[in-house]
Amino acid sequence: MEKEQDIQARLDRFYNDTGNTALIKEYLSETFFDIIGKAHSETVHSNFLEWFFKQHTWDSSSIKRMIGLAMIKSDMSKIEYKKLISDFEKLKSCTVSGIEVKREYICEVKTNKRKRTGYADIVISCELKFEKNVVPLKIIIENKVDSLDHDHQTFIYYTYFSNKELKCSRHGEEFMPCPRKTKYEPKKNEIQLFFFLSPSWNNGDIDSSCICDRFIRISYQDLYDYVVIPDSIQIPTEANKRRELFVEEYRKNLIKPYMDKNNNVRIMAYDKEDIERLQTFWDTNLPLFKLAAMAICQETDDGETIERITSVIQSIDSIGKKYSLYNLTLPNGVCHKNERMKIIAKRIVEYLLDKKIEVEEINSLLPKEIMPMIDTKDYEDKKRKSIDPRFDKKWDKLINQNYYLSNQWTTTRFADFLSKLSNAYPEIRVEKVSSLSED
Repeated sequence: MEKEQDIQARLDRFYNDTGNTALIKEYLSETFFDIIGKAHSETVHSNFLEWFFKQHTWDSSSIKRMIGLAMIKSDMSKIEYKKLISDFEKLKSCTVSGIEVKREYICEVKTNKRKRTGYADIVISCELKFEKNVVPLKIIIENKVDSLDHDHQTFIYYTYFSNKELKCSRHGEEFMPCPRKTKYEPKKNEIQLFFFLSPSWNNGDIDSSCICDRFIRISYQDLYDYVVIPDSIQIPTEANKRRELFVEEYRKNLIKPYMDKNNNVRIMAYDKEDIERLQTFWDTNLPLFKLAAMAICQETDDGETIERITSVIQSIDSIGKKYSLYNLTLPNGVCHKNERMKIIAKRIVEYLLDKKIEVEEINSLLPKEIMPMIDTKDYEDKKRKSIDPRFDKKWDKLINQNYYLSNQWTTTRFADFLSKLSNAYPEIRVEKVSSLSED
């Protein structure tokens, strides 16, 4: 009886919680885009961004934010305007004028196989006016929502606007500007920014597709955080209420979950306040999640379903528990006590590298989810391409070494590592201790 009352109390709190109410309103209410059946159309997203960048209320600041985003998300050593705009403060002092936005911009180039034509999704042209000079700026955006780059689109766009020859190292195709009649002529000192825009969940697919490395990869989360939403809350006058409504509907559309073409649940962007609400929702309602899993488990006779749900219940039970600690004794007599598995693993790898053990041999000891180690160059390249905001936190730099090691250890992965280690280097001793530590 007491247990039933506890469950009822939890359900009552769930329905009466204002945070839950806010999440329900945010995630379940229809947007205008839902009503017209175009919530996740690439064309609709591109058309909205075309409209957004042409609004005089915020067009200048949105262009500056796109430049600022380029400075944040790209490798600065490869940005040609590095000397011109040394920092964001200098950018704030300039004025933006003559903004033009075009959709489906026709781009023609030659290749070593044939003439190729592409249609750039969004092309923004404007001028940056500084104290002593005026600099033309062109922003080229290739937008993907539920599809991948194809037919070397980004190579075509870069070759066309830059007037530079380019070669795809993966496929060997060469791209060259067309004869003067159809080729683009950049203005003197023109800055060109190339963006590849996609939802962050596309990151793995991006790596398997063929995208020109001159394109700066940004996510819809980046667009939400740095460009669209900061402007939507700065609309000052009653006359702009209609524009504010459009932006608010678009904002809601970005954060609303949906099913993609592969029936996976996707969210294009998260709102910071919603993340806090979701964290509270998760922490508060874990017992209800477990209760639901237990109820389903009792009502089914399917062995595979029971096994999977039991695994879910065990995972819920493990959340919030303390972490196991280990002692490490190295052959040189150095001991490290009461440390977590990821720290122990890092110390072992550093020790092996100090002993001049080959990287390939160390990688053979690591579980497939952790290996391979990557050097600084590969790390910076992966970081530049990544649109994971937690990328840095998932890697540890090895002390006195030019390498990075993934720190995404689990109990299973660590056991696999220790098993291989004990066979190859039995003199390195690791033992689990009974004391535990809070994360």
